[in-house]
Amino acid sequence: MTASPNQHHVECFEPIINQDCTILFLGTAPGVDSLLKKEYYGHQGNWFWRVLTDAIKHKDDDIEKFEGPEYSAPDYSTRVQMALENGIAIWDVLAGCTRKGSADKDITNPIANDFEVFLKEYPKLERIVFTSKYAEKFYKELAKPSREIETRYARPIAKLNQYPELDE
Repeated sequence: MTASPNQHHVECFEPIINQDCTILFLGTAPGVDSLLKKEYYGHQGNWFWRVLTDAIKHKDDDIEKFEGPEYSAPDYSTRVQMALENGIAIWDVLAGCTRKGSADKDITNPIANDFEVFLKEYPKLERIVFTSKYAEKFYKELAKPSREIETRYARPIAKLNQYPELDE
């Protein structure tokens, strides 16, 4: 199927991961701002990095008392290094898709990354955390790896985003 003039082909970034990672945060596919910046969660209104930074900073605190991150943005390479040092990997469910804008609800022609190979390559991964309900949906519909792994939906991250329509 050919993309309409308002749509564009999207390809995911390489995963942020090392052999010590135990948690994999999975998005759906990069949005327009992320593609322009060549960074995961690159839209300034996306709270992913804020929440992750605060969670790592306060990992021994009671999560029920969390009221929202106090955040001063380190540069992207520092954020990536912080995630890796704390056993956190980041990737997208989709290797490619067609989409108008950045909204996950507008994705067509989704093609999943090869999670069968990926999970064999990184055996220490214990948990997948989806950053949107579409990431979870596409993973369950398309990925289907034989290795069972715990999965969770990070609703608090999606809920904090300043553009909730992207998580519909």
